[in-house]
Amino acid sequence: MNAVLFLLVGWLSGKLGLPFEVAGFWPAFWGAIVVAIVGFILHLIIPDSLDANDRVWLVTGASSGFGRQIAEAALAAGDTVVGAARRPEALGDLAAAHPGRLDAVRLDVTGPGLAAAVDDIVARHGRIDVLVNNAGRTQVGALEETTEDELRYLFELHFFGPALLTKAVLPHMRRQGGGAVVQMSSVGGQITMPGFGVYCATKFALEGLTRRCARRSTSVSAS
Repeated sequence: MNAVLFLLVGWLSGKLGLPFEVAGFWPAFWGAIVVAIVGFILHLIIPDSLDANDRVWLVTGASSGFGRQIAEAALAAGDTVVGAARRPEALGDLAAAHPGRLDAVRLDVTGPGLAAAVDDIVARHGRIDVLVNNAGRTQVGALEETTEDELRYLFELHFFGPALLTKAVLPHMRRQGGGAVVQMSSVGGQITMPGFGVYCATKFALEGLTRRCARRSTSVSAS
């Protein structure tokens, strides 16, 4: 298996607005989900022959929400995390707590230079074992209420950015003999809802591309 791509859909509907900061049940619930996600990746996808100290994650949108939680769980597992964010200084506490294992980088997935950023990370760390395309936001409003700039930005954020990062990382994963690409989707990639047409369109596009990429080669599978 050269690379594995899979979608986190439906049950991750928290991407539509259930925050970690809600007191009581939700922090523990979403925290447990994140731990389960990371455990699934580590034990079912990453080759057993790869030592924990050698595994490298690239997580976009790592400064908050799911991205930060996934970064923390991967660090707790002993892995190295490249935390990509528009505000990498927000990861300063994690970098201080995990010296040498949290590499905070400034990256806007809607901007240029994504392939160069991936190449730079591989040059510094030697490999990328897990890419988590997590950066995202919601968008509420009917199509006619959505500006052209908003429409284009959301597709850059939810589709073109993840697509270009996936395109850039797959050759490295095939060369190193394995890896995982995680696309953070939502129930909005399976069904549409009033007021979320544009958001759902971006997630449908991401899921369609990922499923096709996984099916076009026997070396790439989807789960």
